Amino acid sequence: EDWCTAGFGSGCLTFNLTPYVGNPNIRVRIEQKSNAGNNLFVDNIQITGTPLAPKANLYSLTKTVCVGDDVLLMDSSLNNPTSYFWEVPDAVTSIYTTKNPIVSFTSPGLKTIKLKVTNQSGSDSIEKVNYINVLPSPQVPVVSSSKGDILCDGDSTTISTDASSNFIWFKNNLQFNMTQTSFIQKEEAEFFVRVSGTNGCRIKSNLLKIETGLTPPKPTITKDLTGTAFCEGGSFNLSSSAASNNQWYVNDTIMLNQNNKVYSGNEAGTYKVKVSDKGCFAFSDELAITKLPRPVTSAISGANYAIKGDTARFSVTGGMTGSTFNWTLTSGSVQSGSGTNSVLIKFTTAATSTVNVQENASNGCKGELKSLQVNLVNTSISELENGLKLNVYPNPAKENLNIQMFDSEDDILIQVMDVLGRNIYSTTLQEASNKVFQFDINNFANGLYILHISQGEKSALVHFVKE
Repeated sequence: EDWCTAGFGSGCLTFNLTPYVGNPNIRVRIEQKSNAGNNLFVDNIQITGTPLAPKANLYSLTKTVCVGDDVLLMDSSLNNPTSYFWEVPDAVTSIYTTKNPIVSFTSPGLKTIKLKVTNQSGSDSIEKVNYINVLPSPQVPVVSSSKGDILCDGDSTTISTDASSNFIWFKNNLQFNMTQTSFIQKEEAEFFVRVSGTNGCRIKSNLLKIETGLTPPKPTITKDLTGTAFCEGGSFNLSSSAASNNQWYVNDTIMLNQNNKVYSGNEAGTYKVKVSDKGCFAFSDELAITKLPRPVTSAISGANYAIKGDTARFSVTGGMTGSTFNWTLTSGSVQSGSGTNSVLIKFTTAATSTVNVQENASNGCKGELKSLQVNLVNTSISELENGLKLNVYPNPAKENLNIQMFDSEDDILIQVMDVLGRNIYSTTLQEASNKVFQFDINNFANGLYILHISQGEKSALVHFVKE
């Protein structure tokens, strides 16, 4: 055919592309033979504009179905709809938004189908009344086993159906020659029946899967506890004699995801293990595990300072009656009270010492280890004096502190400072030789103090403890 345009002859080629306006996927390709035998092309012409509003229509290849059967509903609307809204009453799902939905009806009768289609230019609807004829299906038959779906140790069971007529047995998805409503079965297999109605509709029963197994030997439980009790804060391990297929229980309740040979626990309870083979199983004997209370010991009571080479007392309050106490320390030794909650400790000349104690309850449980670091101070006059001969006692002191001077010729200035260097007491003593001066420390708080004694150009520093 020739073009209408002058120079190409008198013929004309006309296209009606109205339904495709606005569809970006439509392309036009035009060919014409030249006089020289070559092809001339005009192609890739895109159609633009606004598409026409859709014209709704629907159809189904199957007009008569049975309850429960699948039916394909198909859209046959014109003018390229872009969205779909199906209304299918009495279907498993009553609303669909896909182009060609697959539906299944739940009740018999004539079914009306509605479809609304839409594109950018508008929408249209169609309703086909009594379009699908749904026939009633037979009642769903039931297949059952007299001994459940697990057969153990070569046992047998009776497979039966409640269908009375027009049924066919299937075994492992294959029809087999059985016309009775029941029969004896010993091997593993899958069974169902299919019943046919007088209207030609069929229905399938439930699927019954029979499995066989052997009852495993009765398992035993071993434990890593000396007895059947553990202490609070501790744990224990239980082991099954079976290498696999274990299921642990506590207090007759299944423990989810506890299927290993070894179970690790930290709670009291009555435990047992079940070993299975395809549903054939054996339980172990029950094992009761008890959780014992752990003593709660107080913090160590005592000063966090002491005199080098001297003694000091430390104690705790026990958490349980009848406990013993294990005291240990660095840089010293227990002088008395070993095994009790109160001890007298003699320290060495080290700079620090760590005092530890652990309560051992009569039920065998141990308390938390308690520790106290003690700073050891030096009160040796020979190390601290600077030309003065004196003696300070008692140290530690409770009520009075005595200062004994030797070869004293001038007045003596006495100053008491706390561990932060603050002056909390001072006094001046008249010159004396081989005399003892006593001053009251009752108003001092318990703790460590520094005694600064000076006489002329001579001075001495002495640490003492008020207790």
